[in-house]
Amino acid sequence: MKNIILSITVCMVMLSSNALAESKDYRLCSISGFFLGIKSSFKADLATYILINKGLRSDACLAAQLEGMRIGEAVISREKLNKEEQEIFTDASQFSNKLMIILSTSMGY
Repeated sequence: MKNIILSITVCMVMLSSNALAESKDYRLCSISGFFLGIKSSFKADLATYILINKGLRSDACLAAQLEGMRIGEAVISREKLNKEEQEIFTDASQFSNKLMIILSTSMGY
């Protein structure tokens, strides 16, 4: 009985986290996890800092962050990404590009 209740609870969290992870703010949860997965601590720390300041540290965000981390690890091991995983990779690349533009501009380059 306990296993059934636990399974139902896990499914509910996963379904709700998938719906929430689609919003722009929750995409940042996936991006943060992605950078953790590829061992880019500066970018992961920055994304997490933004999440904390936006008040997005929730179970749904954590689920999206764990999925992002799994995708980052898949990239490191050169696994082929499906369409949804590719979207997270693209979002993380755009985040990284924006960060580099902001940093280089603020440094006068």
